[in-house]
Amino acid sequence: MRLAPNPWRFATASSLPSTVIHGIISPNRIAVSYISNCLQTFICFTFISLKNHYLHHLALVLLLSLLGHLGCTGPGVSVPAADHLRLLADPYQAPTLRIQALDKLQQAHLSPAQSAQLNQTLADILARGQGDSLIVRQASLTALIARADSSTTHQLGLAALVTQDSMRTELAIALAGRYDPNALNYLTVIWADQLPLADQSHRELVMAQNIVDEQLIRQGFASSHPDDCGPAYALLNLVVTTDNPVNVRAAALKCLLHVTGRSNTLQTLDDLAAQYTVQQELTINDHFLSQVFWWAENYQYLPTNIPRLMQCNHVLSNLSENDLDTLAARWRTISQDQPSNATPQNFNVADAYVLVNTTDTTISLSRCQLVQRITQQLGQLDHAYRPASYTGSPDEYPEDFTSQYNYLSYNDLLNISLLLDTLSQPEAQQHLQQILTADIAEIHSEAGGLCFLTDQQRVSFVPYPSANANDRHYVDSGQALRDGIFCFARWHCHADVWAGTELAGPSPDDLVYAAYYNCPLIVISLLEQNAFGVDYCTPEGVVIDLGIY
Repeated sequence: MRLAPNPWRFATASSLPSTVIHGIISPNRIAVSYISNCLQTFICFTFISLKNHYLHHLALVLLLSLLGHLGCTGPGVSVPAADHLRLLADPYQAPTLRIQALDKLQQAHLSPAQSAQLNQTLADILARGQGDSLIVRQASLTALIARADSSTTHQLGLAALVTQDSMRTELAIALAGRYDPNALNYLTVIWADQLPLADQSHRELVMAQNIVDEQLIRQGFASSHPDDCGPAYALLNLVVTTDNPVNVRAAALKCLLHVTGRSNTLQTLDDLAAQYTVQQELTINDHFLSQVFWWAENYQYLPTNIPRLMQCNHVLSNLSENDLDTLAARWRTISQDQPSNATPQNFNVADAYVLVNTTDTTISLSRCQLVQRITQQLGQLDHAYRPASYTGSPDEYPEDFTSQYNYLSYNDLLNISLLLDTLSQPEAQQHLQQILTADIAEIHSEAGGLCFLTDQQRVSFVPYPSANANDRHYVDSGQALRDGIFCFARWHCHADVWAGTELAGPSPDDLVYAAYYNCPLIVISLLEQNAFGVDYCTPEGVVIDLGIY
């Protein structure tokens, strides 16, 4: 989580360059060395002054023991690996501290027993599902894949068998990329387990098809020649094989995008769509390919996980023809208004909500006009700058608008402008302050929910109860997941009685959350009794501090 100084300081519009807050200084090792020397001197004098023969020997033993102890625990000696393992395995510790412990373990020379324990710890973390930090689970997956122990494949497989959330697909893809024949057994069970059990004969046929697919993937990753059944062919085979579960096909599409690049993937899908049309092999039963082909052709967009696919399905199924025409026309206008010095912006289905629900007056502003407007609004507000947990940590990211607006899409700029207009209203500030006050009193869960646009083009913060009794995490309820398919943004609070000391601003988990659900995230942090900060997070991981209210 982000750490804030206490008392925290405002960075006004006139003093922004001078407001630099440093992290906490580590303990002074000179003091430790001084105490050690004093103790050693005291024992030496005691040893010399003793006359009794037996006491003389006893003091000698004590001296050697204490000197050895001080030498082992003195400055410059690392914490034992067992302590790092315990810290990594504890889900109640801060994610940044656990990732630090994992980094230390990866650099340490572990015994075979400790190495096996690390593998087991990483597998246990992956298997916890939403009961553990998503950012820690992602780091654990990366670490486990990189390890060369003979038991790694089994640990990955066992973790995948018991994991029920989105991490299971990532584990399956990780297994598919290994050069271990044992991975095939786990993959067959994992993917077959996600299919209906009604028709056992059909189930066995699908399992056989999955075995063929995995053999292709194994040949592909082992081959360096692009035409020799390479990774692109193997992944494309997973995308088009209709018997594969949808989440596996979406994950394969994401890998295909990574392996071949955006333009090559779109060209491949375009050729494939033409081939299917000519051969009349594409039927309405293959809903996944129908969605992929339609969005690739009309918006050059690829739904690469279940939330994105659900958003695509909702837009096509629930918007009227007029709304779809409005969406297409506005996107054409926006796509032509991109400066050469900005990061190329591609369509995101999450943008559809605002593009359809804003008025012509709201969306008539150009990108340049929005940047100027936001810069002026933010310049009139106070800001709190919080240090990262440590240099290079996952929560060390910029938050200022001035240096980052070229990384924001037009839709992000429009969202920020609408948010600033809303937050400038006293009634909106009072509403959020009431939510924060109630969140402090509720010690069992974080407050959170969804944002929608009103007819007055104001952002409405609608609370939804958390599905998990944990005051450090907000988990979407079933209703929030359904309604969140088509919304302005998600939001939740970071509020504690010790306001301003922790949980201020978005954590690394929050950024992963926004990326997975393909939705902007607004984090509201209590800084003092009557002051709160607001941060806007994009699905791409850009964080913008929207000021103090």
